[in-house]
Amino acid sequence: MEAIGRADSLKDPRFSNFVTRIQNARDGIAMIAPWVAEHTVAEVVSALAEKNIPCAEVAAFEAVNSSEQLAARGMLAQAPDETFGTVAVPGDPISMSEAPNEIRSSCPKLGRHTEEVLREWLGAGDDEISALRKARAIN
Repeated sequence: MEAIGRADSLKDPRFSNFVTRIQNARDGIAMIAPWVAEHTVAEVVSALAEKNIPCAEVAAFEAVNSSEQLAARGMLAQAPDETFGTVAVPGDPISMSEAPNEIRSSCPKLGRHTEEVLREWLGAGDDEISALRKARAIN
């Protein structure tokens, strides 16, 4: 809060400890959001870093897939997608010497594994799955 010029909030009982900060998160975000909106990502990162607050820019998907660093580390991959054909995806960040590090598919669509999970993990039968679909509890 000092970094964004809101040192006054340090005495606010709504933010006096972890629990009250969580309980009043909306109010905290309402204080922080206008400041963030008025600054560039670089300015936000710099202001927080000056106060020794660990932070970094979150890279956009396009930036990840064109990263020279990730390309040099062999962490960019191509994956088959049923809608878009072959798509660029970030590779697995964990690399082990004797384990294959391959991307076999893109992200599954919503509901892609629902029936499999219900049947194989939870033991649901046809009637139960049909009832869930009818109730619109699952896709």
